[in-house]
Amino acid sequence: MKIASIFCLLVCLLTLSPGSTKQSLGRQTTPSSEQLAAIARNHLDSLSRPPFKIDPNDVAHVYDRGDKWIITFMSPNATIGGGPTVEIDKRTLKPIKAYITQ
Repeated sequence: MKIASIFCLLVCLLTLSPGSTKQSLGRQTTPSSEQLAAIARNHLDSLSRPPFKIDPNDVAHVYDRGDKWIITFMSPNATIGGGPTVEIDKRTLKPIKAYITQ
């Protein structure tokens, strides 16, 4: 009887799809790169310092780093120098900090 119960439990666990588990636990879905870039652009636009101004054509590169996303804006025309970078907290989707890379 114990073996049958364990076997049934294993079959049930193996047939659960990742999507149904995510919904049942009430977790949020991962935002898209475009959504993260928009959050970063809005944050950079709110800063009054000139180094943080970005061109609308700058390309956003999104990196997953543990408990945060790092969004770096690079100029598409291969200019020398760094670009603005924004770190966004995964839990709150709020910017943590902004800085210029070199």
